[in-house]
Amino acid sequence: EELTESADTRLNPEQRAVQSEAREALQRILDTMPDEYRSVFVLFEMEQLTTAEVAATLDLPEGTVSSRIFRARRFFERAVQRQSNR
Repeated sequence: EELTESADTRLNPEQRAVQSEAREALQRILDTMPDEYRSVFVLFEMEQLTTAEVAATLDLPEGTVSSRIFRARRFFERAVQRQSNR
């Protein structure tokens, strides 16, 4: 829902449709991402928290956060590849 609410009203209908499709694709990927990866991915990549802030927020060691970010990025990249191959 948050992704839909942030649509830019200055875009033309075609641009809004492309943006909407991208948001839907992102949401599908996030929905399939394991919880432990999704939480760090969203906080780090989308909310722009530092590794230390993510670690403090989730009460995890920074090393664990770093490895989960790495794995989440890999998961995300592979999911994007799969979608583009369709």
